Amino acid sequence: MPTTMQLYSRIRDSVTVRKAGKVRTGGFRSRPLSLRVRSEAIISPPAPTESDAETAAELARLQKGNAFEELKALATSPRQSVNRPQKNDDIAFRQAPTIQDCFPESKKLYKDVKYDDEITIQVPYRRIHLSNGTDFDVYDTSGPQVADPRLGLPKLRQPWIARRDANGVTARVGVTQMALARGGIISEEMAFAAAREGLDPEFVRSEVARGRAIIPANKRHVELEPCVIGVRGAGPAHRARPDAAVSVLS
Repeated sequence: MPTTMQLYSRIRDSVTVRKAGKVRTGGFRSRPLSLRVRSEAIISPPAPTESDAETAAELARLQKGNAFEELKALATSPRQSVNRPQKNDDIAFRQAPTIQDCFPESKKLYKDVKYDDEITIQVPYRRIHLSNGTDFDVYDTSGPQVADPRLGLPKLRQPWIARRDANGVTARVGVTQMALARGGIISEEMAFAAAREGLDPEFVRSEVARGRAIIPANKRHVELEPCVIGVRGAGPAHRARPDAAVSVLS
């Protein structure tokens, strides 16, 4: 079955309009001719073939349906659209797989580390249940398992930074981990990284102060889990050469 553009092309080739003077057609001047229409192009279109079955079905649907009403229904539809803002309650997010989804014999646990009288730090680790009935604990950097995308990741470091600002530590010593370490302060980030690596917090502070280790913990990234890179004896996931590129696995 010929398409609409093919029918239009046939009609355009066989129709000319007589007017007084000359007629402008498609940007070119043409001389007037007599009006003649090949009626067979409109009255007797060729029968549709099997290859045009889908086209014929679509044309039949359009002839029976009401395109204007369909457009109105789409415009008022509650479906998500990139052309207008959506309410948070109307958006559905797919939950990312957890550790137990990926590793059925593992589960994520937290070790409580007392920093001082006010703060207790929870350091994550993964416990693997072995076939002989025993458990084996390993390093874990999988991050939060369940988080609402509307709220973002839990702000783990926010109370630590807020307390240092309130106590005047930031104004007196500085905001970076190296400044805190050289000021003789074991920060919450150092205690977290030391507990995760199984090291003494004072040893981590001294290594950071000497510049032999770093803790990538920008003040604005309050959701990250601190890690230490470059400490001799630390976990293999964060061991680095002095000339190696720094990577953050938190």
